[in-house]
Amino acid sequence: MLEDRETEASDANRARVPSGTRKLGMYFIGAGFSYEMGMPLVWELTRELTRWLTPAELREINAGSNAPVPEDVLNEFEPVLSDAGRHYEQIIGWLQTRYLDSSIVRSRQLHYRRLYGFITHMVGQLLVARHTRNPQYFRAGVSYYRGLARLVGSDAPTWFFSLNHDICVEILGAELGIPVCVGFPEASVEFPRRDASGKVIGRLSFDYMRRDLLRNLTFLSPNERGINLVKLHGSLDVFAHTDDLDYVRVRPTTNDAFGWTEALRRVERELAYIEDGRPVGVVGEIAFEDDDGQMQFLRRTVLAGQYKFDRRLSSNAPPELLDLFRRKLDDVTTLTIIGCSMGDAHINNIIESWLSASRQRTLTLVDPCPNLPPCLAPYAARVELRAQRATQYLDEVSGNRLSLPEKALRWVRSTGRRRLGP
Repeated sequence: MLEDRETEASDANRARVPSGTRKLGMYFIGAGFSYEMGMPLVWELTRELTRWLTPAELREINAGSNAPVPEDVLNEFEPVLSDAGRHYEQIIGWLQTRYLDSSIVRSRQLHYRRLYGFITHMVGQLLVARHTRNPQYFRAGVSYYRGLARLVGSDAPTWFFSLNHDICVEILGAELGIPVCVGFPEASVEFPRRDASGKVIGRLSFDYMRRDLLRNLTFLSPNERGINLVKLHGSLDVFAHTDDLDYVRVRPTTNDAFGWTEALRRVERELAYIEDGRPVGVVGEIAFEDDDGQMQFLRRTVLAGQYKFDRRLSSNAPPELLDLFRRKLDDVTTLTIIGCSMGDAHINNIIESWLSASRQRTLTLVDPCPNLPPCLAPYAARVELRAQRATQYLDEVSGNRLSLPEKALRWVRSTGRRRLGP
């Protein structure tokens, strides 16, 4: 097997799918897919985080905490937070490494855990703010993804696996008339919305799924048109709920860009437990008062850092979805990766194993500056690099053409991105 892997890169002909063979494929997307909708790439998000979370701001927040981190831990962490050469995943990863270091006493490990939990929480809040503050910008970007509607077949669902936490695919589906299914059954639950005084002002609906159903998710059937969407690293609209870690997913208030962003806003602002005139804030969770006056929690599912799904770290994102990715990948002969830096070893290992199992399997990497990851070098003959943004790729493969005014407006949009952040 080792000899096969070492020699196949020089034998491009044997790597091609035989003529007449149907090439079944799926799509795998990263931050670059959502960038033109208005979401940040890793370094842009890092700059937003560190521009706000300065060492001085961190110390002020820590001083007001119920469980402050000791001074010497802050002194150790500050150079990492200020290091311009680290992006936020690496910053969180450094804290996770310290937490997992068995040579460090347990009480000190827990301080590193609090810090990486807090920063992960803030990353999620910055992403939520991108949606809730810019719904008009998001909706205006839909037209540049028209190729997605043509890409999705009429007689079968298209599988999209995503590393993104955002709800851009859901917005695109709503605006372009593409059914998007994330596997939740039809079961639902409602929670009361409250104003700043704690008065009930309405209801917020969620899809509901029991934890024990994760291995039997309900997706679009083989003859249905639409997108089967699986977010491997958690989502802004999905939360773990109850001690059994059942899951809820907020429903849009209307099935369009404004309805989706408004639903996120209501989750963050109107699910609340008011105490002493102020909402109770919990890192990594949303505390709210149910209809019986009891405090309940929604646990955020966003995963970040360099040790995602490590069993030594607690996680609310279901690892069962990784197994689904492996299984569905084995059903296809082509994988198209759009806007993904390939920086997660647990994902790279799955893709590498898939490629090594058959010479008929091919991979396309779509990125403005595509680079072949070292782990894929043995399969270079079967990897196509396409130097394109997501919308350029969608236009090309679907035959969609932008008008001259649309091209001009896309340039104007790109110049306005600096106003999207906090």
